[in-house]
Amino acid sequence: MKKLLALALALVLVTFSAAADTLSLDLETATLDELQAAQSILSQRISKLRAAAAPAGETITLSGSGTSILSGVEVVQIPARVTIQGAVKVTLTGGKLDRTFNSWADEEGSCEVLTEAGTFDALVEGKGEWTLAIEPLKEGGTIELSGVGPYVSDFFPLSAATIVHVVMDASASDAWSASLYLHMGHQYSNIEAWDEELVTGDGLFSAPLKLEGDGIVKPVGDRTQYYWIVDVPAGAEWSITVK
Repeated sequence: MKKLLALALALVLVTFSAAADTLSLDLETATLDELQAAQSILSQRISKLRAAAAPAGETITLSGSGTSILSGVEVVQIPARVTIQGAVKVTLTGGKLDRTFNSWADEEGSCEVLTEAGTFDALVEGKGEWTLAIEPLKEGGTIELSGVGPYVSDFFPLSAATIVHVVMDASASDAWSASLYLHMGHQYSNIEAWDEELVTGDGLFSAPLKLEGDGIVKPVGDRTQYYWIVDVPAGAEWSITVK
């Protein structure tokens, strides 16, 4: 049986670029590291196939200058990535609770997540030119990724408890403090609502504004959609890798 499983696994073709790599593994002799590497490759391939089959979500893009009230902002697909560019605070009202984004009206904006659908009024408070984009998350994300500044990822698969190594570095900024947090978003196991849990992070109030550590993420019931919420200042570098 093990030989048959190994043969079946060897037939899986994983393509990351113009060249195709064949994943070949003997389950009877493979080491733990080899099995974990194979699992990561298969998960990424599954995620890409889901992304190709999923319908495209509609992005809502609003822009303006200074303080404004925009009525009738209809958000159908959730969770959605909310990206703000500009020195404004945005409050969405009309749902179960008011939801405020970019609370400190940072000059470089923010990237956060909205987990409630509905028709909202967008209360924009601040100065200067601004842009607000609300984009539904889609399939095709990966558990390992890196970037700069606050970010909300697309959905990635998670089939087993996994250790992730996280590095978040805001030391190059001119801020005297920094909030560096990584959360994982997912649905509850028994209700159709979204939750997020802290993986690792801290609020730092002295230099160097850098955090490095490990966290454990695990599946929730039979849920298949997971996403990262990277809560860092603009300009902060970060990475998430599997151990």
